[in-house]
Amino acid sequence: MPAPTLPDHLRPIATDVAHLLKKTEIGQRTAVLDVNNMGGLVAAKERVLITDENFEAHPWDGTPSREAEFAIWTPKPPD
Repeated sequence: MPAPTLPDHLRPIATDVAHLLKKTEIGQRTAVLDVNNMGGLVAAKERVLITDENFEAHPWDGTPSREAEFAIWTPKPPD
């Protein structure tokens, strides 16, 4: 599978991570969640970062819909 190089590529992955994390003790104490593709296989110009700056307030349980959850993620330039 090629590395995700657009925010839309990361949204499904980030959403799955958010669903799993939210169910954990640390997820209940997490305020902001960033997801990126900054692994060694991705060129600097292809790096992508998306964030949920209000993770603690979002249920991350599939409500109201998966598409609505995708819209929560805000693209940001990676450091």
